[in-house]
Amino acid sequence: MLEYIFFDPRPRDLFIQFLESHGVECSHKEDDGVITVMGSEDIDDELNDRIEDYYDEMLDYNQELSDQSSDTDPDNFQTSGIMLNLKDGATVYAPIKAQILNKVVEALSADEFAEFIDNLATAIEEKDVRTLCERIRDLKEQKDRQD
Repeated sequence: MLEYIFFDPRPRDLFIQFLESHGVECSHKEDDGVITVMGSEDIDDELNDRIEDYYDEMLDYNQELSDQSSDTDPDNFQTSGIMLNLKDGATVYAPIKAQILNKVVEALSADEFAEFIDNLATAIEEKDVRTLCERIRDLKEQKDRQD
């Protein structure tokens, strides 16, 4: 499943309509203000590119809505976060300012962002204090022993 993140239901609804109009099966869930749309991976590259372009448009729309809301309601505290799945099966949320998260989501695909977050969570949980150079050296030595 491909996953797309939204923070407002209006761009989510437009995005779902877009997917459905192109025959892409999808579903969505909402968890603590983070809306995730899941779409089938069974699509060709051309359609995937069109979906990614439309998703970028919806992120821009989401940002506009967020900016408008902040401008008109001084008591509106915008918050967002990311979900981390831990090795023990627990799920935790890390709060992140919406403006920062929007920039990240604009720069990375959902898969790239998920990989980035998973790598961070793994590094924190495993507490491997070796430098990256030491890790690479150890992996190389391990590979050489296997060969």
